[in-house]
Amino acid sequence: MAIPLSLLTAVIVLVHFGVSLNTMTLGGLAIALGEVVDDAIVDVENILRRLRQNQALAVPLPLARVVWKASVEVRSAVVFATFIVALVFLPVLTLSGVAGRLFAPLGLAYILAIVASLGVALTVTPALACMLLTHGKLPESEPRLVHWLKARYAALLLRAQRGERALIVGLVLLVVAALAALPFLSASFIPQLKEGHFIVHSAAAPGTSLAESMRIGRQVTLALQKIRIDETISGYTAPVIVNIFGNDLDVLDSKAQEIAQVLGGVPGAIGVTVRSPPGTPELTVRLRPDQLTRYGLRAVDVLETVQVAFEGVNVAQVYQGSKAFDVVVRLGSGARADPAEVAALLVRNPQGQAVPLAQLADIQQAAGREQIQHRGGQRVQTVTASVRGRAVGAFVADAQAKVARDVAFPRGTYAVFAGEAQAQAQSQRDLLVYSGVAGAGIVLLLFVALRSLRALALVLMNVPFALVGGVAMLWLSGGNLTLGSLVGFVTLFGITLRNSIMLVSHYEHLVRQEGMVWNAATAIQGASERLVPILMTALVTGLGLLPLALLAGEPGNEIEGPMAIVILGGLVTSTLLNLLVLPVLAARYGRWGAVPPGRGDASPPVPAQAS
Repeated sequence: MAIPLSLLTAVIVLVHFGVSLNTMTLGGLAIALGEVVDDAIVDVENILRRLRQNQALAVPLPLARVVWKASVEVRSAVVFATFIVALVFLPVLTLSGVAGRLFAPLGLAYILAIVASLGVALTVTPALACMLLTHGKLPESEPRLVHWLKARYAALLLRAQRGERALIVGLVLLVVAALAALPFLSASFIPQLKEGHFIVHSAAAPGTSLAESMRIGRQVTLALQKIRIDETISGYTAPVIVNIFGNDLDVLDSKAQEIAQVLGGVPGAIGVTVRSPPGTPELTVRLRPDQLTRYGLRAVDVLETVQVAFEGVNVAQVYQGSKAFDVVVRLGSGARADPAEVAALLVRNPQGQAVPLAQLADIQQAAGREQIQHRGGQRVQTVTASVRGRAVGAFVADAQAKVARDVAFPRGTYAVFAGEAQAQAQSQRDLLVYSGVAGAGIVLLLFVALRSLRALALVLMNVPFALVGGVAMLWLSGGNLTLGSLVGFVTLFGITLRNSIMLVSHYEHLVRQEGMVWNAATAIQGASERLVPILMTALVTGLGLLPLALLAGEPGNEIEGPMAIVILGGLVTSTLLNLLVLPVLAARYGRWGAVPPGRGDASPPVPAQAS
């Protein structure tokens, strides 16, 4: 019941805020599946275990009270773990630009799902446990499979404790190797999307008014909305963009051409284009001051006549019913496009004499600028390029080096690389900065939840080990580090923290609430009691993400596929570290009670009071 209730609650909230169900939101719900069911697994497993223990007592307690106490026993850890996981994923919501448009819906769906699952675990799950688990006698022992797993697991933990030094050294070496391998992964912001698409750009004739441009734009939009179409999220669609800034337009044009030639020589470059063409046909009218004086005309009078001829002037209004329409007089479209007709345009002087424009000005066709682009208050010329056969990050690095070596810029003129590489760097910076802020909040919440610096250190020591499996899977799948992969690592750290919190908090409960003496045997018992929830969470998460990982190269799954691959690989190592490394470290460094002489004693724990 936890899965449909949590996911449907998240969907209802998403729809309420106008977020559609698409590939990214469904992906967020898919990666949240393990955490969604984990709350219920932890609650039900603890309730069932306490009911079996109560059933074995000479004087059993009321069943409803047992259910309530068992649910309260894990409630604090579940609440803190949920909010910490949500805080881990919060930096994803802060991404800007294309990354924000893609991953914010995924992060929102993920956070909503796990928060909804917390509400279900605190209310519906205990109620259903009272209804379904308190009628009739429960089996006295656990299922055979669970009993077999716990026995083998306890034996494995004993061997791990004996060889703890070699185990820790080996894991540290694996973490160092994973960190050392990261710089050698090829980096690309967003993988090549396999959906075919067309980009439609529209332009009106120079001098078109803003109102007319808006009218044409609305008509084009309405026409395009009748087909399955997505408009571009930002600017140019090419992955590599070079903006040349400066004041001299001719210099900008020449440097743009030089940079285009340089980019064309970089391996992997295709479709190198100077975005703003330097020349557009135009009609130039240059007044002759001597002729203006001869005919007694002012320059402003002649220019106003030319302006009226091309732009028109309101001369009257006509009425049709209650509506009024302006009457505009201007040259016909054919006359405006014909230089001979423009030259014959008559201009009257104050004496009423009509003089052809050709006698007052030099009229000729020339190459001019249809538009002058600006960005950040500066004039700019833009060169774009696409990349084939190599990572965009590596291409940009080579292109920057060649431009710096082969293109000389005068004072006040400079080039800035933008596009996918810049967006990737910005997204990585955003993730790092906001992850640092979220990390401070996570450490604070962990300390409040665990109330021990030693326990806090144990939980945080396990986080880097989750990196190993994710990096290994990236290498096996092609070694391409995308933004989806980074989000996968964020998700992975959240899952690792959650399982670590649940295990450490259970250790604390065994010692402080049940009065057990903290030693190696208690560490094994606590880990064995958390074995089933940890394995269930990993299996549910893995099964939920397996279709995304298997179809990583298919159209529509280019972004979420790498994310799923990283999470699946990291789940293996994070699950192993929570089941093997954390109990070993806890047995050695944990301090939840008095430590008896002879660390590593595997004798059964002696309860200080009846449980």
